[in-house]
Amino acid sequence: MMIGNLTRKELAIAFREAARGNPHGVSTIVEFLRRDPWVMGSGYAKEAAWKLLKRVELTDGERAKVLDVARQYLERRIGREFRDMALYVRRIATPEFRSEIEALARNPNDAVGQRAELLATYLRDPQAGRELQRTYWDRARSAR
Repeated sequence: MMIGNLTRKELAIAFREAARGNPHGVSTIVEFLRRDPWVMGSGYAKEAAWKLLKRVELTDGERAKVLDVARQYLERRIGREFRDMALYVRRIATPEFRSEIEALARNPNDAVGQRAELLATYLRDPQAGRELQRTYWDRARSAR
């Protein structure tokens, strides 16, 4: 089965190599997140990828790509990996990125603004972000 442009085996190899600090493995993981595949099990793989990035060193270019990925997360529904993405991005966010997210969060009337508000909250205070995300999930469940 393919996950994005990778087989499960290729993705597993990339995870192993990235965990060892291999730059090719790290760049493959960043590219996997950038492509954002939606297939069975991909949310678990993305969650693991965000957790792995906490343990490896990124180049400046990879950090910029990861911030672009975080911006893309604002354009789609919140998945299980959002929290891990937000917690990682908090570590590498530039002042410009933080300002951009805060500006988007000022419009809570649309979905992007609501997700930006959640990310901005995580950037300021992870515990408050977790609490806001629980509220977000509770609202989503009650709307069903």
